[in-house]
Amino acid sequence: MSALRTDYGKFGVRPFTPLFGAEILGLSVNELDEDGIRCVHEAWMDWKVLVFRDQDITSDEQLAFALHFGEVDRHPYLDIAESEDVSVLDNPEAPRFSRALEPEFDEYATLDGGLFGRWHSDATFRDCPPYASFLIARILPSTGGDTLWADMEQAYQGLDSEVKSLIDGRTASHSVLSSSFVVGMSPEEVEEELRRFPPQHHPMVRTHPVTGRKSLYVNSAFVDQIDGLSEDQGQSLYRDLLGEVLRPEYQMRLRWEVGSLVMWDNRCVQHYPVYDYYERRRMERVTLAGDRPA
Repeated sequence: MSALRTDYGKFGVRPFTPLFGAEILGLSVNELDEDGIRCVHEAWMDWKVLVFRDQDITSDEQLAFALHFGEVDRHPYLDIAESEDVSVLDNPEAPRFSRALEPEFDEYATLDGGLFGRWHSDATFRDCPPYASFLIARILPSTGGDTLWADMEQAYQGLDSEVKSLIDGRTASHSVLSSSFVVGMSPEEVEEELRRFPPQHHPMVRTHPVTGRKSLYVNSAFVDQIDGLSEDQGQSLYRDLLGEVLRPEYQMRLRWEVGSLVMWDNRCVQHYPVYDYYERRRMERVTLAGDRPA
């Protein structure tokens, strides 16, 4: 594969890895004109994850930037910030416990993450999951709280031909019951959530509607079975595919700074929030509505 562009005319990029993830250099997102937005979109389609440092912007300005790329999709379970289209991820009174520092929670430290972070694309239990996320750091712990992303195009390309033939054209079931969103709900509440969000059968290999490239579209947060296989076969394949996400050569890791803004494409990457901190961490996120995976 040839090297990706690093010069987009109005700005340059600094790659995190050779094939995905890049920092946009010297750009304020609230000062972009129409041509600048076009260049950002080109870079985004190339690199999949873009990082903008030192963004001194309000929630409304974050939202305005995101709206250049689509329509807002409100998350059904996250809190809402001052701007009703901006979701908040915050722990002001009860900081997250740390997997590394709380050994009594080791029972959850499994490949699929248990109650902790899981590799995932956002809300794939929905018929049309959001296609893009725009996340900015507002308050950060003194250390920890990084986020990782995995390139699912590379993950698919790295599969052998036998596995590709097994999953091409096959679907997997994505269910809200597999998520942490229903933890603590009563049986009646869980039934209501299933009525709101019945299981969705999405393709295991997703074709990007803009680039035409194929990605592995299976995650540990929401997939509960692989269609058309026995339970044993499905679980074995599922575990093997999840293992592909863990390959370091498919990953990038970001150490956040206050004012760091990241935009990523949920159609072809997964992400993993690292819960290794006790102090407060406030992030604000805008997500954009997507199409049904195909």
